[in-house]
Amino acid sequence: MNHISRFLLIFGIAMGLIQPTAASEAQHETDAERIAPYEDIDAMREQVKTTLEQHYRRIVQSGDLEVHVSRIDPRLKLATCSQRKAIKINGNQTKTANISVRVSCNGESPWSIFVPARIDVLQEVVTTTRDIYKDEILKPEDLTLVVRNTSSLGFGYTNNIKPLLGNAVTRNINAGSVIRLAHVSEPLAITRGDKIVLESGTGGLSVAASAIAMSDGKVGDQIRVKNAESKRIIEVFVVAPGRAAANL
Repeated sequence: MNHISRFLLIFGIAMGLIQPTAASEAQHETDAERIAPYEDIDAMREQVKTTLEQHYRRIVQSGDLEVHVSRIDPRLKLATCSQRKAIKINGNQTKTANISVRVSCNGESPWSIFVPARIDVLQEVVTTTRDIYKDEILKPEDLTLVVRNTSSLGFGYTNNIKPLLGNAVTRNINAGSVIRLAHVSEPLAITRGDKIVLESGTGGLSVAASAIAMSDGKVGDQIRVKNAESKRIIEVFVVAPGRAAANL
């Protein structure tokens, strides 16, 4: 075998040894590329939504729950967390409407972000069927149940019509408005200027007289009245519409 043939043989053997190594390194790089270096933003957003749904379904006893998680900037580059991410609701965890959720990673490359979200709770609430004016007495045809997003209603609304009936409204209320407990009160039993029956007595003796109311009053209120005969002004308690009582 001449020198040239010997060289070619050695070269071929060397290339055979090198090529598998190069192929192995190329395969290793391909596997590494398949491991995402950054968090999947859309998947993280779904995790936040699932966490909120599970949390608020334990709090909201009735109605339909809708969870809206704000869009996270897809250009955000967060290193893939080597541990399970922590998801925490900031502030009052019973509050609905607009909230903020903290997502954090305590892995090899720690990070944290705040994700805005909104919780809507759709429930039936009592609303008015017509314009109702101050001091009007509520009747069944004045009220109805309508589904509203109660997350933005604040406090004082109700889903029970019956306790409101027979009460007077304390302010003007437009048709279609949500009626609140603060908008109603017991109706006046006596109005200033009314001619009323004044009951009084001691030791089991009761006397009825006529009097003029000098102020408005509900049952249980203390008001001033003027005895129609003696013109004496006294303080009495309202016991029923058109009736008051005093111990003399």
